[in-house]
Amino acid sequence: MKRMWKEYDPNSKIQLKFNRYGQPCGLKICKLTSFIGCLVRGKEISLAHKNWSKVDKSHKEKLWTTIKGFFDIHESYKPWVLKSASKKWKDFKFVLKGKYFDPDLSRRQNINNGCGNRIPAPQWEWLVNHWTSNAGQLKSEKNKATRAQQLNGRHTTGSRSYAIVLDQMD
Repeated sequence: MKRMWKEYDPNSKIQLKFNRYGQPCGLKICKLTSFIGCLVRGKEISLAHKNWSKVDKSHKEKLWTTIKGFFDIHESYKPWVLKSASKKWKDFKFVLKGKYFDPDLSRRQNINNGCGNRIPAPQWEWLVNHWTSNAGQLKSEKNKATRAQQLNGRHTTGSRSYAIVLDQMD
């Protein structure tokens, strides 16, 4: 992704292809989804929110504007981009918790251990405080119980999205 920033040319945006369902497909989709993921991992959008709906709209607009700066994308695809950003934002918080947070350690120990500079320290501290709060622990237990009841709904097309598979079948 660093290369995309270095080679940025506002007059030469990356062309995207969308299927009949408004989902991005084709060869450039990987660049778009990777770029969205990079932007929402605590640098452009803070992880210090309970959920995506609490993220300030101005930050989401900045995200959209940044993406439009690199990709030739119509306004009608904004909901898809923001939904994708929401999932990547939530998934990254899950990865951080699984990799760096130890429920057997104290709140202070988890904060001091940090997360390997993956995100700014104040955001890590906010996340640890949230995960160790009563409300955060109750929500975690509730979500674990919900996931345990779900059938295996895993994605089975490998790294390709269903939209790409559908596009290749057409």
